[in-house]
Amino acid sequence: MDSYSILGIDAKTSFKDIKRIYYKLALLNHPDKGGDVEVFKKITKAFEYIKEINELKLDDENIQNLHIENKDNFITIRNKKYRMRF
Repeated sequence: MDSYSILGIDAKTSFKDIKRIYYKLALLNHPDKGGDVEVFKKITKAFEYIKEINELKLDDENIQNLHIENKDNFITIRNKKYRMRF
């Protein structure tokens, strides 16, 4: 499952809307409010991933440098490798 589908959004959604949706989902699924810990962690990690991509401000040229290795859940951005755990 990718980060966008975890949050129930489209990849074209603005970051402002993504942030708003994340806060609503986090509030609904927060363990202190009776939500599931694992669901809350997935939502948080998905948002952190999208936030990092947004902060890097990937444009069309840099998207070609984005390589996702689905098997091991690794993502490489600008020659730096990250492990994504969902």
